Amino acid sequence: MQIYLFIIFPFLFQFGICQFDRVDLSDNKGGFIRPCYFTNWAIYRNGRAKFAPEDYAPGLCTHIFYAFAYFNESFEAYAIDPNDLPNDSDPLGQYARVVALKKYDPNLKFVMSFGGWTFSTTTTLFQNMTSSKQNRQKFIKSSIAFVKKHGFDGIDLDIEYPDSKENFNLLLQEFHLAACNEKNVKNKLIITAAVAAGIDIVRKSYDIATMAKYVDFINLMTYDFHITSENKTGYNSPLRTKDSLNIIDAANYWVRGGMPRNKIIIGFPTYAHGFKLSNPNSKDLSVGAPASGPANATEFAQEPGVAAYFEICEMLAKGAKDFYDPNAQVPYLYQNGEWFSYDNQRSYFQKIQWLRTQDLEELLFGPWILMILMENVRELNMAFIR
Repeated sequence: MQIYLFIIFPFLFQFGICQFDRVDLSDNKGGFIRPCYFTNWAIYRNGRAKFAPEDYAPGLCTHIFYAFAYFNESFEAYAIDPNDLPNDSDPLGQYARVVALKKYDPNLKFVMSFGGWTFSTTTTLFQNMTSSKQNRQKFIKSSIAFVKKHGFDGIDLDIEYPDSKENFNLLLQEFHLAACNEKNVKNKLIITAAVAAGIDIVRKSYDIATMAKYVDFINLMTYDFHITSENKTGYNSPLRTKDSLNIIDAANYWVRGGMPRNKIIIGFPTYAHGFKLSNPNSKDLSVGAPASGPANATEFAQEPGVAAYFEICEMLAKGAKDFYDPNAQVPYLYQNGEWFSYDNQRSYFQKIQWLRTQDLEELLFGPWILMILMENVRELNMAFIR
């Protein structure tokens, strides 16, 4: 029984300062599963941050999760960006361009992710959809027809977070039955769910043992354990901590709840969280230091409190003070009054070693709402072969 691993790639940059020789993982005989999220807004980023489907490197992933698709008040699935579909400026559309990658990577699977944080938190459509069998069936039929029309192999449900355990289980059960009733049994529709890692949320939102019967696997969101709205610095994705906000406690809670280890995918982020210290001249640079808000937006991430991995590498190259917490297995840095928590080859390696000590020999790369970050994949590749 194995726990798997997936990786969150919020930005793709083909060139950066932290570089390692890329390890060829295209041969999947070792059992490595490498899902990667592709975000449909990646084409709108600037410079090195811009990423199109054609920038994908064949052999890098085993699954591509496309983020995101939505559904309307009639519970009918739809594309949220005109560029997802054929249009005057793009005769193919991004759906078709992503699926076309199969030509160069024949075993690649494509999963459409419905929802996400923004959709889940700004509408009540998920709650309305799951509230009755009639509504659920409308969405199930529409979403299955939608993914088939566009050449996808599965559906991922990113509900943050279910308001009713019972209704969410019914949705998964009915999706499972619909997938099993498909004529093409050989290519059964993949059904997955992105789920919370915070134990308090898990208790409120999920009946784990029942969920386990109906999903192919879950994407355990073991990142964003601490966010920049907090008044002190915190680690993004620690392996272990004194409280329960860490990878080990989250994974163990799901296992104890009844989710088989081989259906759990652990999330490894490839982006940094940045905080602005309340006192930029303070000598206290440890985790938990007082913070006044998010770090300034960086040139490429362009979001306060977030930095792309290659931007972290550039900060280090320019002399940022770097630190490492050997208990949490988290690197962090300080520069110009700002404090960043991130991941690197060492932290990946230590987390992977923990997975392997749990008899977790097969690992799985995958995502968040992201693109494939080549430099981070090199870091991960190096961590795997050490």
